Amino acid sequence: TTINDNQFGALVSFTFNVGCGGFGGSSLKSSINSGSSAATIRANFMKWNKGGGKVLAGLTRRRAAEADLYLNGAGGSGGSGSGAGQACTQPQTGEK
Repeated sequence: TTINDNQFGALVSFTFNVGCGGFGGSSLKSSINSGSSAATIRANFMKWNKGGGKVLAGLTRRRAAEADLYLNGAGGSGGSGSGAGQACTQPQTGEK
């Protein structure tokens, strides 16, 4: 899957916050790489809105902004990368 600049930016923001391990084993990465629908990708961004087991308003806003940038951003046609998560090599974990 090739991603554009805005998609790359959204995934960098997400991965900076949850870590390479979190992203590497996530349903978000899987849904992007498998070409899932926009609704599925958005839902997978939104799974990551908890801290200490509680939904946090700030994380909900951050995930919504990342999903918006990934899905609606007007990116360039050249693309920044050839796939989601290829630079992350840490051990994988699941959603929190």
